[in-house]
Order: sequence, then C-alpha cells, then structure tokens
Amino acid sequence: MIKLDDVWYKYPKSDFWVLKNVSLTLPGKGLYFLLGPNGSGKTTLLKIMGLLYKPQKGTIQICGKTVDWKSNVDKLRRCTIYVHETPVMFRGTVRRNIEYPLLIRGIVRREQVVKTARLFGIEPLLDKPARNLSRGQQQLVALARALAPKPKILLLDEPFSHLGWNLRKRIIDIIIRYSDNALVLVATHDTYLAKEKGKGYLYFDEHGLEYSRFFPLFVL
Repeated sequence: MIKLDDVWYKYPKSDFWVLKNVSLTLPGKGLYFLLGPNGSGKTTLLKIMGLLYKPQKGTIQICGKTVDWKSNVDKLRRCTIYVHETPVMFRGTVRRNIEYPLLIRGIVRREQVVKTARLFGIEPLLDKPARNLSRGQQQLVALARALAPKPKILLLDEPFSHLGWNLRKRIIDIIIRYSDNALVLVATHDTYLAKEKGKGYLYFDEHGLEYSRFFPLFVL
C-alpha cells in the first residue's frame, strides 16, 4: 500500500513545484498506471514513492508505515523497487546484476536467479557482461533484477520503451501476473494499455495530478 498526503516537491535550486498538494492512496496489490506528457511529474512521483526523493512537504506511508526520513526510511525502501526508463547496469555479469538486490537483502538463492532469468528469456545471457548487451536486453535484465527479490511495490518508468512488440506482450503478461500479489505502478504514454490492462490510472499534465480513474473508483 502507498498513501501520499499533501505531498509537494521541487528540485534543488528551482522555484517550480513539480508536484503540488498530491494526495492519493493505492492498495496493496494490483496493476495501476501513470499517464501524461513528458515533464508532467510522473517520474518524480515514482521516485518519491520509491523513497529516492524526499518531498519538501507532506507525508508518505509505505506498506502500512509512515516514512520517517531519520529512522525507518532504509528499511521501508526494501518494500519497493524503482526501475529507470533507461536501464542501469552494474558492473559484471547479468547473473551478478540479478543477484544484487537479493544479496543486500540476505536472501541470495542461485535457483531464484536462474528462475527469474528464465522467466524473462535471458537465461542464456547470465554469464555475459551486462553492459555489453543491447538496450532491449538490458531492459529485460533490469526488470528481472527488480522482480527477483519479490518487492511488495514495483515502480516502473516506461518499462516497454526499448522492447519490440513480442517482448512487450511477454513483459506485460509477467507484470499482470506479478500484480496479483503486489502493487505495480507503471508510468507510460500508452493510454490504451492503461485502460485495457490496469485496475486504474492517474493522469498528470503540466499542472500536476489532474484526475484519477480507478476500477472501481478507489483514489481519494
């Protein structure tokens, strides 16, 4: 579950509020979407939900706990994983990349790495240097790395932008199945996808959060 109450955010050395008075609640599981043009605040909101950015105003609840930036933020970050639009690869092999979030949680299991790689069709790449892969392959590695530790909240920023149609369909199916037991929030320009596959969506424009539609209506 994610709950934001009166959240405001602006970037350092800027007088422009990217997010203003954002209040919303998302449940503990299901697939939801963020829609809107570039520059409307979608990525900023995802990074706030992923506890990568600290808002100047407002409160955040993650997995039933109110975020305290001095005491429990590191622990709550383990509930959520954010995936950048541009894949970020760590040094080393694909295997090492998928292992990383498991290692920092103390739950590394070799079979979990192989199982996750197989799910995304990248098992043959496990011993390849991750930074030498194509952009589409790196996107699959980033998604596999995100799902491997089974986060309760998965935040995806344009996760299909480097994928062909067949791979896109496969990843959508994986995400839909994963959302049966976790909250998945996807930033995208694909309105059709959001309306057809999601349980709801939030729409942002240049003024910030403009409106929400949930099936059934859920947001505050």
